[in-house]
Amino acid sequence: MGNLNALIVLNLSHNSLLGRIPLSFRNLRQLESFDLSCNNMNGNIPQELANLNFLGYLNLSFNKLAGPIPTGTQLQSFNPSSYEGNLGLYGPPLTPSFRSKDAPGLPPPTCLEQSAWSGDNVVEWMLRGAEIGFPIGFAIFIGPLLYIRRWR
Repeated sequence: MGNLNALIVLNLSHNSLLGRIPLSFRNLRQLESFDLSCNNMNGNIPQELANLNFLGYLNLSFNKLAGPIPTGTQLQSFNPSSYEGNLGLYGPPLTPSFRSKDAPGLPPPTCLEQSAWSGDNVVEWMLRGAEIGFPIGFAIFIGPLLYIRRWR
């Protein structure tokens, strides 16, 4: 993937990916949005990611990353939630008060707990869509047949 140097958005979230963040991602110089959340990535955050100057959105949450967040870079300007669920990460923008949610003795939060699209929520939205979509679809396709005589 590191050869896709014109890539602007890369979303690899929820894919059960294993291993370290590839160093070849440093070649993605045009990348504006990078989401690697909810995988099983481990190791540290490569210093090379700091060279992605156009990066405006980053989400590395809910992996098994450890070590310091690279300092002196824009990686520290992202919201602490971009790094949530990585119990081994430390350094700015993570603060002690933010880390207190991951206190020892408590199970760490999971991706599903944080996701706005958990299973129950998706079903609820699908049902609401059907409730609204059916009458609208009926009115658009069947309504004219009832009211325009020459179409009968």
